[in-house]
Amino acid sequence: MGKKTHIIFNTLRCNAVHTFILLAFFFTAHTIESRDWNLIGIRIMRLLKPFYIWPIIMFVLYNLSSLILNGRLKFGLRDIGAQYFMGHTEILVVMYFNWIVMVLTIIYALIFYLLSRKTAFIFLIISGIWALSFVYTGKNYAMFSKLPPEMSYPLGRLAELYPTACVGIALSHINFNGVREKISNIGVWTLFYCITGFEIIWMMLISPTLMQYFPAGQFNYGYPYHIALSIWFFIIGFYFNGSSLPVLIRKIISEIGHYTVGVYCVHMIVGLGLQYLIDTNGIYGRRTLRFCTVCFAACLVIVYGISRLPWKWCKEIVK
Repeated sequence: MGKKTHIIFNTLRCNAVHTFILLAFFFTAHTIESRDWNLIGIRIMRLLKPFYIWPIIMFVLYNLSSLILNGRLKFGLRDIGAQYFMGHTEILVVMYFNWIVMVLTIIYALIFYLLSRKTAFIFLIISGIWALSFVYTGKNYAMFSKLPPEMSYPLGRLAELYPTACVGIALSHINFNGVREKISNIGVWTLFYCITGFEIIWMMLISPTLMQYFPAGQFNYGYPYHIALSIWFFIIGFYFNGSSLPVLIRKIISEIGHYTVGVYCVHMIVGLGLQYLIDTNGIYGRRTLRFCTVCFAACLVIVYGISRLPWKWCKEIVK
């Protein structure tokens, strides 16, 4: 993998969480603003199921693997307790995402419940700008990095992702469909995609340079171009004409989309297993496109198998 390709790939990898957060709050803005705590409760419960069930699965898998390889347990009850605190231990480090979405959902729901609609949006704008300054001046890292990892990363990333979630809610109030209806010229859309694609690639290539202007201390997602890129990706995805793809491709994408939560939850343990196989055979393959493709395919097969088990919760935790 060339240097420029590596920069682009690494930037995409780090930008994924911002994009997911933006989409999560774009699609749930109506629920958050509804003041209907039944709807909000349903949303929280949907996030809680994988938050509680997947760590148990990973706890068992890691300990079984450790017993086979080393003859001793890898994790104990303290570890599983810490995992359920903020969703971030070696058992399942990625579950901090669910924790952050749940916390932000409750925070935003309370804001819209306690304040008028207009005041709530003003508050979100002010608090979002404050969060940006808190992160970009390095104060976020300076404050939370002193805490244990189980707390520092979830809290630090909560501050880094707060502005992106605000953007997701704000974008939900823009009439993107109206813009699409007014602009029907194919040439205009072609030009739009060309310019947008160029801007995205350019921004990703200069990302190492942009990092120099901000404090080194971050929790992986504390650079401004992450928010900008997530907005670009959202706009491209929103206006992309999916019907232009072959029917087979659309069906494959749709089917894969049903298992993304499960793939996200198991990709760490699968990736570690693949890396162990690569290292033991003396092959370099870390953070390459080929490695990620194989890892994703393996995760998809595993999660699909889990979804076929005869228990209802197996289907609920993978989708």
